[in-house]
Amino acid sequence: MSNFDGRNVVLTLRKDFILNVWAKIHTKLSNLTTDSVSSIQFEIQVILEEMDGKGVVDIEIPEPFFKAKEHLDLILTKKGEKVEELSITSQSLKEAKEKVKQLRALRDAAKKEVEEIESRVSPAEEEYRRCSDVSLVTVDALADVETKKQYLEVTLKDLVNYKLYLD
Repeated sequence: MSNFDGRNVVLTLRKDFILNVWAKIHTKLSNLTTDSVSSIQFEIQVILEEMDGKGVVDIEIPEPFFKAKEHLDLILTKKGEKVEELSITSQSLKEAKEKVKQLRALRDAAKKEVEEIESRVSPAEEEYRRCSDVSLVTVDALADVETKKQYLEVTLKDLVNYKLYLD
């Protein structure tokens, strides 16, 4: 009489297969960099749960795997910090660009205002030169011209001061 236990044979073969897979996973893990570990983390977790859930084998996860997991967690934490830091820096850069844009707009407005003032200064200077070159015949005309001359001088000084203020 033969005591053939098919279930035991299947479980043994399955156990051997899974142990072989585990050995290959362990070999791959030892050769991985921190960048590529996260890409296979989910797949390994599924395999481990499948192996443990079927009761095929009790899995003892070696110490290097725990160290690799701790290292991965540390790297992911640092990555998160750097992403946050980069986000803050990016926001600061956007704000600085906006500020530069506003300052350029103010500069352009000031330039237009200076051009407008310069266009008013030139005729005032010309009128001042004409008034200072005129020979005066009467006392009344002289007083009137003198008043206009003083007014033009004051206006010219104001415009020059305003131009200097803008520069």
